[in-house]
Amino acid sequence: MLRNFNEVTPETAKLISCFSRFINLKTFKLCNVSRMFDLFAFSVFIRRHENVKFILEYRWQQDSARDGILAIAKKLIIPSSCSLIIEFAKP
Repeated sequence: MLRNFNEVTPETAKLISCFSRFINLKTFKLCNVSRMFDLFAFSVFIRRHENVKFILEYRWQQDSARDGILAIAKKLIIPSSCSLIIEFAKP
């Protein structure tokens, strides 16, 4: 069970990856994502949803953390019909 409903944590990614496929899903956005969010676990969910736009809005991050998050995102294997947009909150 999630304790903080307004916070996206590593556990959130693991829970989401267990969801079944949503047939009519077009856009999926998560806000307030922590830098510890498990992108590899989340990519399981992405791979089940072709033709979907995924947006992850991270909390403000220092440049080094941003670079690390973007590097991991580039390594993900996702369907070419999907888009993954990484955004960062402003300080």
